[in-house]
Amino acid sequence: REARLILDGLRVSEQEQSSLLDRLTEQACRWGARTGIEVKCSQTGSTSIIEPISSEMGWHIQRILGEILTNVEKHARATKVFLNLSVDSTSLMLDARDNGVGISSGGGHTPATGHYGISGMFERARILNADLTMDGHSNGGGVRTVLTVPFESLYLSGEAA
Repeated sequence: REARLILDGLRVSEQEQSSLLDRLTEQACRWGARTGIEVKCSQTGSTSIIEPISSEMGWHIQRILGEILTNVEKHARATKVFLNLSVDSTSLMLDARDNGVGISSGGGHTPATGHYGISGMFERARILNADLTMDGHSNGGGVRTVLTVPFESLYLSGEAA
């Protein structure tokens, strides 16, 4: 199943002609349809002012969102995910929140044996020169994850970041 999702992400399609915000929204909607978990998406601003974005940097952002959604599906016992994607004068922000059970604050970001998803998100954020925060007990329950990517990082290849 994971291999199929990765291959789908590599296919050249009409999606690649859409904005990064639209691709992220579509990714979340497809995930919601597959899992039955309600997804509420909102967008503020437009990536058209910063397109074209490096495909590699866009891929890292999509994989971070994918890991957030995977964690909700596997661990959160959530019924809703709220995703806000926004662009301001300096950065792109992905703000995801669920209404699930949250995460323990004692575990930090040290992965359990064989579990590297959260660590991988932080590594991708480092490649993006982005700020990634996770609040394991956000208002209204669940986890809130915020990724803030400065514009200049959207044009770099992973090696240059």
